[in-house]
Amino acid sequence: MDLGYYVLYLHHGFGNKRIVRLERTINEYLERAQDENEMKTETLAELLKVRYGIDAQKEINLIPMQQLIRIYQRNNPLTINDTRQLLNDTAYSYTVLACTALKLMFKLSVKEIKEFIAEFRDLIDTLYKFNQFGLTLPKVAQCLADEVNYVDERYIKVID
Repeated sequence: MDLGYYVLYLHHGFGNKRIVRLERTINEYLERAQDENEMKTETLAELLKVRYGIDAQKEINLIPMQQLIRIYQRNNPLTINDTRQLLNDTAYSYTVLACTALKLMFKLSVKEIKEFIAEFRDLIDTLYKFNQFGLTLPKVAQCLADEVNYVDERYIKVID
């Protein structure tokens, strides 16, 4: 999710190499989850909760989902229920996998990871409330492309 990468860029100093490395790690976790039970999202979520005190489900429940739905529906013609389910599942999986990678691979502290999650929620709120200023998902993607040289293929047509 570009919003998470944008938060890491803005608040934690992540550049292209670290964002790409995080994206690859998350993709590897997803691939391994197909075959290995210990790599399932639920297992990793339990590890985060027990070992580090990070309750991913609780954090996801704090995301202003109605706002996130409206942000994504600007570009996607899904029904509200379909969008809600898709975003809830995606946000949960992304949060668990990103937090696991940030803790184990990038050695971020629990405090930094909790700050990342809070900043992620704040960005969603900002995108929703300040739409009149033209802050949109494609513009977040454009910023990542311009400043970090990270391009998400989903936005190539939008950016060009």
